[in-house]
Amino acid sequence: MKLTTFAVALAQASSVSGAALAADENGPRNAISVHPFSLLAHGVALQYERYVSPRRFSLVLAAGFRSSSRGDYSSWVTTVGVEPRVWLARAERPRHLGRDAMVGPYLGVRGDAAWLAMTDTTRNAWVGGNMGLSLVGSFGWRFTVSLVELTPSFGVGARTDIDPTGRLAAWVRPVYRLDWTVGWMF
Repeated sequence: MKLTTFAVALAQASSVSGAALAADENGPRNAISVHPFSLLAHGVALQYERYVSPRRFSLVLAAGFRSSSRGDYSSWVTTVGVEPRVWLARAERPRHLGRDAMVGPYLGVRGDAAWLAMTDTTRNAWVGGNMGLSLVGSFGWRFTVSLVELTPSFGVGARTDIDPTGRLAAWVRPVYRLDWTVGWMF
């Protein structure tokens, strides 16, 4: 009777570890990243990525802040964005990440909304603001070193700048985007 109880407990333990192995074989399903170029522009841009459907789709949510004016003016730019990604043909992945890790080539479409607020610091008066909307299609490739991700990407799209007061006409211009993220996959 004790042997049977031990055998049942062993079978349950192996099925639990087998279930854990099956859940982990897809690899990390999340990534938190920073855009190092944003640090050079007096700001910070962060993003969170979640694998929505392994081997197929992930979704990126982003936020950023920067101060882009100097001298007699100060400004803050606040940005939020969303980017669905489609993962392409699978590159060879390190075994520790699992067979379906978010590694290799991808295509993405990123939508960003930005708000600029500018102040004249000599008069301590608000000068104005600007709203920017952009849509950029991109191609990227994620590399990893252990669980650290390095993701360069290139994108092409359009940006529309809008005066919220309506005094100026909207301005549409092309956008060429060279980007890079460094982060942690978990």
